[in-house]
Amino acid sequence: MEASNLKETPGAIKTEPGLPPHSYFKPHEHSNLKPPSQYFYPGISQAFLPDIMKTPASTLHRNLPTFVPAYAQEVVISEAHENTYKVIPGSSRSPSTNSTMSPPTAPAKDKPYQCKVCSKKFSSPEYLKVHFRIHSGEKPYACKYPNCAKKFTQQSGLNSHLRTHSGEKPFPCSLCDKRFSQKINMQLHLRKHSGIKPFQCQVCQKAFYSPECLKIHYRTHTGEKPYECRYPNCQKRFTQQSGLISHERTHSGEKPFSCTLCEKRFSQKINLQIHLRKHSGIKPYQCTYCQKSFYSPECLKIHTRIHTGEKPFQCAICEKRFIQQSSLNSHIRKHAGDDL
Repeated sequence: MEASNLKETPGAIKTEPGLPPHSYFKPHEHSNLKPPSQYFYPGISQAFLPDIMKTPASTLHRNLPTFVPAYAQEVVISEAHENTYKVIPGSSRSPSTNSTMSPPTAPAKDKPYQCKVCSKKFSSPEYLKVHFRIHSGEKPYACKYPNCAKKFTQQSGLNSHLRTHSGEKPFPCSLCDKRFSQKINMQLHLRKHSGIKPFQCQVCQKAFYSPECLKIHYRTHTGEKPYECRYPNCQKRFTQQSGLISHERTHSGEKPFSCTLCEKRFSQKINLQIHLRKHSGIKPYQCTYCQKSFYSPECLKIHTRIHTGEKPFQCAICEKRFIQQSSLNSHIRKHAGDDL
């Protein structure tokens, strides 16, 4: 259903005019980072926040602001009642006082099974048993594929992992031809169709489709690089796992991405994609100064420096500057030849 076809539901939550169609921002509850802890609903009037927090999730789903497409509603409000929200103090979108609103908790009789370690409560002994494995480290579900030693705390985690081996993708996108091995990845993909980015950085206000992307981005502000190269005499560190994996291929020589049109292979998927454009002749990145086009944004960035005069790479020996790293490297080799 298109957004224009949605009819306003009687008693629907009111929205402030002129605000972006993002229904709420919320923290990533599993993040070990400590970004500012004040969040708001930029698409919903602050006067109605107390009503929102009292509203059952099913009702909130029906009363979501009508500018949100139907296909995006589920991913936008999922788990909306599982966190504590704070209104940004001093904001024109917030009350004058710093009021903290927590979603109502279920009566104790509805969750009689309590974790002895963290006091979290559950509605069944099975849920408590699965949860307790977080504390005990128990992972009874092991991957049966050869040379894979991964283990999981519950069967659903193993099932999702096994699809990475089998290639099975049972979750299709209803708006395009893409399919996914995990439901959460399909939900995140739907946000790209809707344009909804509900997770916003409180430092620079950049918004993201998923809490994991926000967590990785936040490291650019903190400087945290938790992934370290395991090869001897290499101390390079990275903000995310994918960066580390790509880097370690420079040590191993592994090139898992092959061109289907020629025999070239690449260590990174992005390099394969750029290479395929050379076969097709497509150059989607155009210079705004001279209209010259390029296969990759990086090539365009380097070219633009010819127009701007920027030379960010400086020789530490003679202080000569260059527009790209490769030119600096060639220059440094000339100094090395002089020493010989």
